[in-house]
Amino acid sequence: MNALLAELNKNDRQLVMFELPLPPFYHEYGRLQRAAARRHGIRLVPKRVFLSILAGNGSTLDTIHLSQAGHQQMAETVWQLIGPAYAK
Repeated sequence: MNALLAELNKNDRQLVMFELPLPPFYHEYGRLQRAAARRHGIRLVPKRVFLSILAGNGSTLDTIHLSQAGHQQMAETVWQLIGPAYAK
């Protein structure tokens, strides 16, 4: 993951990564993902944000895959994170 993030983070790109909502007993993957995001200066959308979108009324087609409304909410969430960089 570190090699991939280092390559993607070239050329002044602004990266956003979604923290994985993991099943029980897989917390180490989440810890590694958070550490990699910090190491490479990548904005990490916390899993609680992602899960709150999934839990929203009408946000998914089948409790996992986003509906059009869910995609819109996800886009707005990401824009809140990266939008300020474009206001400069």
